[in-house]
Amino acid sequence: IIMSTPTLHIILFIVLASLFISTRGDDQSRKDVALFIFGDSVNDVGTNNYINTTADFRANFPPYGETFFRHPTGRFSNGRLIVDFIAEYANLPLIPPYLQMKDDEFMGGANFASAGAGALGDTYEGFVVDLKMQLKQLEQLEKKLEKEMGSERAKKIIKEGVYLISIGSSEYALPFFSNPTLFQSISMEDYVGMVIGNITTVLKGIYEVGGRKFAMIGIGQLGCVPIMRPAENGSCSGEANKLAQLHNVALTSILAKLEAQLQGFEYSYFDYYTSGSERIQYPSKYAEYANLPLIPPYLQMKDDEFMGGANFASSGAGALVDTYEGFVVDLKTQLKQLEQLEKKLRKEMGSEKTKKIIKEGVYLISIGTNDYTKPLLNPALFQSISMEDYVGMVIGNITSVLKGIYEVGGRKFAMIGVGQFGCAPSGRRLTRNGSCSGEANKIAQLHNVALTSILAKLETQLQGFDFKIFWKDFSNNFYTSESERIQYPLKYGFKEAKSACCGSGPYRANSTCGGQRGVKEYSLCRHPEKYVFFDSGHSSERANRQYAQLMWNGSLSVIRPRNLKELLKHEGT
Repeated sequence: IIMSTPTLHIILFIVLASLFISTRGDDQSRKDVALFIFGDSVNDVGTNNYINTTADFRANFPPYGETFFRHPTGRFSNGRLIVDFIAEYANLPLIPPYLQMKDDEFMGGANFASAGAGALGDTYEGFVVDLKMQLKQLEQLEKKLEKEMGSERAKKIIKEGVYLISIGSSEYALPFFSNPTLFQSISMEDYVGMVIGNITTVLKGIYEVGGRKFAMIGIGQLGCVPIMRPAENGSCSGEANKLAQLHNVALTSILAKLEAQLQGFEYSYFDYYTSGSERIQYPSKYAEYANLPLIPPYLQMKDDEFMGGANFASSGAGALVDTYEGFVVDLKTQLKQLEQLEKKLRKEMGSEKTKKIIKEGVYLISIGTNDYTKPLLNPALFQSISMEDYVGMVIGNITSVLKGIYEVGGRKFAMIGVGQFGCAPSGRRLTRNGSCSGEANKIAQLHNVALTSILAKLETQLQGFDFKIFWKDFSNNFYTSESERIQYPLKYGFKEAKSACCGSGPYRANSTCGGQRGVKEYSLCRHPEKYVFFDSGHSSERANRQYAQLMWNGSLSVIRPRNLKELLKHEGT
């Protein structure tokens, strides 16, 4: 049973679309395989070439498309998009824009995605094809298929299709440019609720048409794409990333509800963020060594899905309740979730078996880093309270939770101490020359000494209390998906992860690639394949290929409950 709190790191938002599956190997079945794509600019393969819009929403001019196609196609990349690689892996042709297709040209699917599109109808209204309009286009296509292929075959294609959807980034980016005061009149939570409400309506609409298999992509590191980085220091936008996190939590919740409410509804969720992109790898390694499956988040588990444990960890969480209060699951709430789980297990398995599981389970806990990083950004705090007293507050809350777990029945504890977070990039920025932060490392040392002391005391006070303690270095933290590429570009074959290949201004973060927004002068790198970002908000082709591979055959750590390859073969195919 795992409780931990990795530091928040964030991942690029990527918008994706949909797959249809083959159930047999015959020629007719291969013809029925199709990929349907919904979304915005990361999926738009040329939709906006066929609507009345401005150059800001098109990529039909150089240097877009020149790496692979040798000419611009409407794709916001130097080459292919993620959906192009997904089509390739599924042995499909490149999927054309729906608006480009003629009546008798259905081959492999349709792409409804439109650059700038959102779930809300008023997001760039009049310049894009919004998500609800994309649904109407699917309905039109379904009628055409019935007319051309007959009702039975059309019904089969629609039912066996996988609807791959990612939307929302435009909604969350737009207020920062056009309406900075928006969140003074509406809370972020309510705004996200509006977006999720429209997405839910469209999902139900596809279900009514006959769709049953959905591949949803969460929003990732929105605040870290070049266009969102403040020009003064180039750091990530915390507010944008907060919106992305709220969106992903709400999206996963509604998907679980729809799966329970709608018969036959299946989904695959590819999430760059979820409970944080930085993950301490102790839990997964221990699970592997203990011959256990990867331990799922507690909030993801269904009543009858207890296998090997539960993960209550929440990115940004602290031992102190007011550490990022309202945006995380703090340590005391994680304890309450354990208490809820214990009651569920008793109901499902009986008292004796539950008591044994709780008693013999190992309680792996890492907490405290967020409690210490937050006040270090507010140096005045330690003028009113000593570091020692502050550490005492953190350790006091940890002690209460340890005793709470003991009262539930837990006896075996594996504690992970706070590492030298003063040498992490977030710690180095606290210094003038980029060296390690001495204050941060000092408070980490105070924490570890106090933690060791309290564990020893509990071992003498509580009968059967057993503990192991591990010290973690920053080098033992690993990052997933896009965040890894931003943090360690060389590891993935890139040389630049902060700046875009094409654009102007600091980090080439201005959207002027190819002469957009009336600005004729812009910079273009010589080797786009060395960049994570091609323009201010879109990935390079090389990055797109890597993301597509993760989606196609990635593990549960990046795509769940199944990857697209597995989804393609689902239902006994």
